[in-house]
This record gives sequence, C-alpha cells and structure tokens, in this order.
Amino acid sequence: MTGTLTVAGKELSDYLGTKRFWFFFAIIYVAGLAAAYLGIQGLVQARVERSFLLLFRATTGVLPPFLFFTLYFGPLLGVALGFDSINKERAKNTLVRLLSNPVHRDSVVNGKFLSGVAIVGLSIFGILGIASGLAIRVGLVPNLDELARLVVFGALTVLYIAGWLALSQLLSILFTHTSTSAIAGFAIWGFFTFFWTPIASLVAANLIPDPSSLERISLEQNLSRISPSVLYLEAVLVILTPTARFLNPVSLSELQYVIPNPLPLLQSINLIWSHIIALIGMVLVCFLLSYIIFVKQEIRT
Repeated sequence: MTGTLTVAGKELSDYLGTKRFWFFFAIIYVAGLAAAYLGIQGLVQARVERSFLLLFRATTGVLPPFLFFTLYFGPLLGVALGFDSINKERAKNTLVRLLSNPVHRDSVVNGKFLSGVAIVGLSIFGILGIASGLAIRVGLVPNLDELARLVVFGALTVLYIAGWLALSQLLSILFTHTSTSAIAGFAIWGFFTFFWTPIASLVAANLIPDPSSLERISLEQNLSRISPSVLYLEAVLVILTPTARFLNPVSLSELQYVIPNPLPLLQSINLIWSHIIALIGMVLVCFLLSYIIFVKQEIRT
C-alpha cells in the first residue's frame, strides 16, 4: 500500500505540472461553466420551480447542456491522462529505476490509476461545486434529494471517465509508442461514441424490419448499450430527472396508469443498477487486464 501511495503521489504531482492536463482541464471547466451559467440564466428567466437539476441537462440554444461536456469531453480527459502512463516510463528508461526502489509492479499500476481517478474526481466535483454555487446565488436552491442526486451524478461521471482512463492505461501497456496508444484510445472512443449507435440501428433494422415493433426498438436499445456513452447517458438522465420511470420501451396502455410524481433517489438508482454494474465492469476488466499483462511483461534497461 505504501508503494501504491508513493507512486500515486508522484504521478499526481506530474499531472499537475503538465500543460496537457491543464489544457483539457481548462476546456472542460470553461465550457462546462459557460453552459451551466447560460442554463441558470435561462431557468431564472423562465421562472421554473424546483429547477436546480435542470441546469445540468437543459440548454438555452446558445451552448449544449452541461451534460454534453461530461459525455463527450470527459472520456477525452480520461484518455489523455492514461495513454502514456506506462510506455512513457519505458521510453525514458525510468521504469527500471522505479521498480528498483523497491516498488512492486502492482504498485505502479495501482498508483498510476489511483492518481488519475483522483484528478478526475477533483475536476468533476470541483466544477459541480462551482456550478451549484452559481445556481444558489441566483436563487436556485436545491433540496436534500437534489443534492444527493447531484452527488450520484458526479460519482457516475467519475466512474464513466475512470473506465476510459483504465482503457487508456491498458493501451499504454500494450503499445510501445505513446502516439500509437493515444490514437488507439481516441479511435475506440470515437467508434463507440459516434458510430456504434447507427450500427446497432442497422443491425436491428435488418433483423426486425417492422419499424414500429417494440421488439425492434428493444433490440436496438440493448445493442446500443454496448457503448459506455449510451450507458452513462441513460443512467445520468434518470438521476437528473426524478420523474423518469422507464428505460425500456412501453406501450401506451401501460403509460395510462403512470402517476407523474418524482421517484425517490433509491428507486431511480434501482432503475439504472444494471448500467452501474456495466460501467464498473468496464473499469475492472481493463484494470485487471492491465495488471496481468504488465506483471508478465519483460522490462529491459
């Protein structure tokens, strides 16, 4: 544990001293706060009651909503933090010296991942705190349920970005050159974010031609959930929308008996429990593969 914390502390200081980190940090903060500020102004002018959570998913038309930036720019931060975590040390020939301190190999993997998650957590909860402060200042005061939902939203965002961080760290172990691991990480992100949903739609359309069939809609939805971006988006929309009751398609006859009252937070979490497990599974699979491959790799001077 001591070796892990030592490596994590070293990596944390290295991250804070790189221009790359501050570049992505500035983009996310400036864009996210701008979207949150414009959302606040729009909600205040519209005089929407109990609208605190709306500022994270609503848009005034000038900029996309705050959720847009965590969905698309969050993975870029995760990939940027991890794509050179191991192969950079190997290229500079500092990995041998690091392991001779003595520091075990598992401490290197654990420490680098832990430092990345710490940076992501500080970034996400920092921007959520600033945006919440701006909302409270103009009179959008959250209640306890909304504050709890905001914390869950932040935790889900950290988990989502941590999955991309674990993937990029795995790529940094598999590939020798940092440029190759960076290109691979951004390519995987682009494929699952922009191309996988249309592919899922085409597959469902070929298997079930009837466009109004609930079976086709369900198949398309389940196939699209292979993408981490879709899992994250559905999960946080349920958390940020207390009245959301369904994730899967339902018939009109079932909707007639639905009472549009807000759900308690625990019931909302129960709706997205499978999504949370899937996001955790992504982190664990990538992290365990990184650990197994790195332990078995030969490290030369």
